[in-house]
Amino acid sequence: MNQSLTALTRAEGGRPGSRLAETLGMHTDRMTLLRLVRAAPEPAVTTPTVLGVDDFALRRGRNYGTILYDLERHVVIDLLPDRSAQSLTTWLLAHPGVVIISRDRAEGYAAGARDGDPDAQQVADRWHLLSNLGDALESFLQQNQATLRVVACEDNETVVAEETASAPAQIQIGPVATTEKTDTVAPAVPISVIRAQEQAAHHRVARQARYDEVRRLHEAGHTNKAIALHLGMGQSTVRKFLRAEVFPERAERAWVAGKLSPFHRLLQVRWDAGNRDMKLLLAELKALGYTGGLSRLYAYVQVLRQKSKPQCRLKSGAGKFSPRQVASLLLTPKRTPEQQAFLDRLTAGSALFATARGLAEGFCTLIHKRPQEDAPVPLGLWLEEALSSCIAPLASFARGVRDDWEAVVAGMSLPWSQGPVEGAVNRIKMIKRQMFGRANFDLLRRRVLPAS
Repeated sequence: MNQSLTALTRAEGGRPGSRLAETLGMHTDRMTLLRLVRAAPEPAVTTPTVLGVDDFALRRGRNYGTILYDLERHVVIDLLPDRSAQSLTTWLLAHPGVVIISRDRAEGYAAGARDGDPDAQQVADRWHLLSNLGDALESFLQQNQATLRVVACEDNETVVAEETASAPAQIQIGPVATTEKTDTVAPAVPISVIRAQEQAAHHRVARQARYDEVRRLHEAGHTNKAIALHLGMGQSTVRKFLRAEVFPERAERAWVAGKLSPFHRLLQVRWDAGNRDMKLLLAELKALGYTGGLSRLYAYVQVLRQKSKPQCRLKSGAGKFSPRQVASLLLTPKRTPEQQAFLDRLTAGSALFATARGLAEGFCTLIHKRPQEDAPVPLGLWLEEALSSCIAPLASFARGVRDDWEAVVAGMSLPWSQGPVEGAVNRIKMIKRQMFGRANFDLLRRRVLPAS
């Protein structure tokens, strides 16, 4: 009976296990079940030939443990209470005989495997390699968002032109009125200004509704104090609303001339002429009587910089590619025609983006090839090209690959990966949710490890 209760608790947990045991006619409480699980003998650890190592969250963002997985038998071997190199080294020294160690790109696991079993061959996981490359591409794209915005504006103009061309022509009967063409174009309004106007309009509607409700309650015979308590507002605001014959609009902030105001026109001329040196501009303003500091000048220069950037109102569904999405597109072989056209415009307008795209697609080709196939471009040649490029995040990724050369080459040539280990990590997450995060590490370990 104890073996049945222990197996029931491993599968369901303490409280759900006790309820199921009552249904099956085995009367017990949850604390007894937990004691049975903790008192059960631990399963014998068989040293695996191919070991998978990965981390899992005990408390996300704070505490992490390590899962050890047998990639041949597809079973969890052990859990370690942290993800330090010393813990992995200690476990490997106590269980010699591992031939292959599959791991992610963490330096701690690489050092632990190197110290614990120097003869074992380390294998860097291919998915983690692509994830690291994606992070490097996203960092590069975030540094060059201005180019992304320009291409997004061009994309929007193309969509609008196509819709205009495809619209049916209107047939006019009678004389056609001619209109003169003008070259004046309305200035583009920044999206942030439009959002602020929409928010102000929303607040005005809510304030108008409160004003109408105050007037209605007052006409119904309620006192100012009762109205204020009912609507959750101050009595002074209630009196202000009642004194006003019409809805009182909020007063706009009065403009106060600052120390830099007399020099705005001069700064605009200097900025348009290409004079962007803050120290030289400050010296010129000081000579003309400016008494402010450099911080005020920096604040106004930010306004000029925003005005000089290309502004565009993006059409719904057109050109909305963030740096993360573009990085994902570069690593995805299957793309929609819209995505492919966006990448083509991006690489055609910038040699730097063309280089990044070539490096990303070349590395993906190396990753996706089968173990028995030869790579069209050797990894060493790809590394030389990435290191000599002017893209710092990709060069940093290439240096990391070079430092972990043997494990990366093994990851591209051997069939082992971290996929089954990630599946075991997902199972640990499910068990943690069943226990509402209240179990200690020892109970979690007993529930994850197979029965003896």
